[in-house]
Amino acid sequence: MIYIGVDVQTARGVTWAAVNDDHESVGAGLLPKGLKDDVATALLDAIEPLSADGPLHVGIDAPRMPLPVGRSVTWHPQRGWVPCEPRRGRHCELVVRAAGIANPQWTPVTGDRIPEWMQLGFALFAACEAVGHKTHEVFPSASYHLLGATSARLTVDLGAFHLAPKDILDAYVAAYSVAEFVEGRGCEVGGGDGHGAIILPRHLPANVSPALLQWPPSLSTGAQD
Repeated sequence: MIYIGVDVQTARGVTWAAVNDDHESVGAGLLPKGLKDDVATALLDAIEPLSADGPLHVGIDAPRMPLPVGRSVTWHPQRGWVPCEPRRGRHCELVVRAAGIANPQWTPVTGDRIPEWMQLGFALFAACEAVGHKTHEVFPSASYHLLGATSARLTVDLGAFHLAPKDILDAYVAAYSVAEFVEGRGCEVGGGDGHGAIILPRHLPANVSPALLQWPPSLSTGAQD
């Protein structure tokens, strides 16, 4: 199995990395900047040689969709789910923030000014899914936090790091996160609102409230990913 990680950038360009079942690098690169559909095509062209044995698992560091409407609930550490004025952000982002493992860039509502990098992320998800690849939303910042207290080994190719060192590393960590999740050592959080989950390479800390992982039933919208 080949696992792909994609770090979404517009200023520096999108980077990607691929690892195999042994967590060894089998490719990495920097895509040329351009219109989002052109970048999506470039990604498919870059990873196509790795898909000879079937669809790939692709982890993308971006939301897969905007929110149709602002959420009307938020998480309180002592009170649990409480009502709020309509806000940005999805269930999965609330989980990683409340669990203290990362600070998300809250997904905006349709009609708001959506950052260019998020629009690019939407296009990358759509392009990969259109050709049959299995897509996952990843969050390298959260992965770094969870992997810090565990044994995690990954063989990378330093030859691509001159292109965009930090972004290439994030892409490798994204690929590693997908591999660990698919192989059963990670977890998936959020998704209760129907607007996508985030996969992680390890399970959440034991002190995370189980209620945080469950979206209030009255607010569930049905899966859309």
